[in-house]
Amino acid sequence: MSISMKSLLTDYNDDNSEFWRYTENYIDQDHTYVNYQPGTGGEWLCGFLASHTELAALNSDMAPRRVNAQNRWRIKGSTISKISNQSRQYYWNEDYYDGSEQWHRTAIEKAIKWGEDDSYRKNLVYKMTNQTITRGHDAWNEIHVWPQQFRSFKVITLVNPPEADTWSQVLSNIIKKIWFHEYPTYKDMHDELVNKFEQRARRHSFLNEYECEDMIKHLGEPYTWVKLEWTLAAAVNRWNYEEATKTLLGKWKDWTGPRMMHKFTLPLPEDIPEFKFDLLAMLRDKDINKYHELCDWMKITPHRKEQFEQLVEFYYKDDRDHFVTEDELIETINGIEVYGKQFKPRTSRALL
Repeated sequence: MSISMKSLLTDYNDDNSEFWRYTENYIDQDHTYVNYQPGTGGEWLCGFLASHTELAALNSDMAPRRVNAQNRWRIKGSTISKISNQSRQYYWNEDYYDGSEQWHRTAIEKAIKWGEDDSYRKNLVYKMTNQTITRGHDAWNEIHVWPQQFRSFKVITLVNPPEADTWSQVLSNIIKKIWFHEYPTYKDMHDELVNKFEQRARRHSFLNEYECEDMIKHLGEPYTWVKLEWTLAAAVNRWNYEEATKTLLGKWKDWTGPRMMHKFTLPLPEDIPEFKFDLLAMLRDKDINKYHELCDWMKITPHRKEQFEQLVEFYYKDDRDHFVTEDELIETINGIEVYGKQFKPRTSRALL
């Protein structure tokens, strides 16, 4: 059964909530939300789209860039992204997304409630940056709030299920760009450690930040995301190193399991324009026909064939040539455990 977001909204009264103030806070722009699984190239795609004539001037604040030697690309967050990062607990439906009417109703009700205390539509207008492309992993948690406030709101969803012939590349990208991400300096790593520690300390009051710092120093350079996560897992498990490794391997299975990936295959409501495709397949094959199909859907002028192929090769070559396997990740995690066992964490700060 198809679902219409507009139809669902008619079931609710236009009360005093900010949720209904989209007409007076109308934004006369077309907006695109790139919705993607980790490892599928979503942030690069945002920058690539912004390189086209019709979108370049509208996205001058995006600043796409390669941020590490593992070919990870980042863009600056749009205003929608920033509001989402600050307030998603008020309007996201944290239940597992199943595409049902009830799921969307719960999301709408949360957003209406949020609007009783927060002028988020007005804030979106006042804080708007020069960026009409947003990236994220949960489009279904945004489409009940923002589309009505824009001239148009489209979603591009990158789909790479395990049965796709690009799945091994997805796994390699997740490992290389996220799990094996190297922090350029100790300070960068420490800032991330503090942020992650604070999140876990809210649930585990016994955690000791100095013990975590000592462990990560013991594990040594390069300071990587996987070492950081393993250290925090060890601390949460009261320095039971085997349990830390089990926790991390379980996290990997959660990230790449069918339950996570299934959400991206479900359709959005029928009145939310959505373009689904396998970006990695397009890049691997330099598929000009799929690229033109995307441009036609976006109503943008495609690059010349030679330019398209150059841009694709510049990005995809590193992922293709520096392939990482799941076995290498497991071997690395086990190696961290072996080395971690040689260290006994401090239990007191008094010796400093």
